Amino acid sequence: MISSVVGADDSVLACSSAACAAAGTNAMSASSEPFTSHEEGLFIHILPLRRLLSNTVRRTLLDNREKWVNSAGMEATTDLKLTVEQIVDQALELLREEGMDKLSMRRLAARVGVRAPTLYYYLPDKSALMAAMMERLFMRCIDLIPPTTDWRDWMREFGRAIWEVQETYPFSGELITASMLDEDFFKRTMARLVTTLTGFGPPVRALLELQSAVQALMTGWSTFAHARYAGQLSRILDVERLAFESLDAMIEGWRLEQSGQG
Repeated sequence: MISSVVGADDSVLACSSAACAAAGTNAMSASSEPFTSHEEGLFIHILPLRRLLSNTVRRTLLDNREKWVNSAGMEATTDLKLTVEQIVDQALELLREEGMDKLSMRRLAARVGVRAPTLYYYLPDKSALMAAMMERLFMRCIDLIPPTTDWRDWMREFGRAIWEVQETYPFSGELITASMLDEDFFKRTMARLVTTLTGFGPPVRALLELQSAVQALMTGWSTFAHARYAGQLSRILDVERLAFESLDAMIEGWRLEQSGQG
């Protein structure tokens, strides 16, 4: 028999009843809340997740859910036509239209046409979803840069790409501060950057530092452009013009410093 635990924090865990017992979750059977019948012998039991499972047990269930489902002789209930890429695309659109406060796994599930538990087969929790959204936006910035052999042109185009992407998705600043990024994210993005920046001439480590500075600079100006007080600010500052003038000044200053003239 398969048991699904839907927590108050919108997380879904799947495990066999035997595995749940081994993981120390006998509290399910002792609960006064009844199990309700579900198709194909599945049962849904709604309990506050934080009260039921420790972080260690929760991680164990997440790491082994697919094995336990398979060992029970049942297939995971997923829409085989759905992909992580499609889910992330729809999450970005949901955020763009409704803002960070409205982002939830339930709203997203309704948008892609599945039940909320289905999303957890692709992404274990909301934190993983937000990290995937962050990675998608960052890689989109890299993809927008046209081919060039000059590191200065690359940095300018990178800054322009950040501005354009954050114009399309003005919540990007909120997403940056709210997301938890794991080691794999940094490995993937670093590998992409090192491959891209190798061969420009200056040391790759130095170019990585400049790339980070450009990203921080343009994200800061973009935050001003999309702040609630942007209207008042625009009456005294041309934010976009200043953003790109600052970008050019940063790149030129870095060039002078590297050449020993700064």
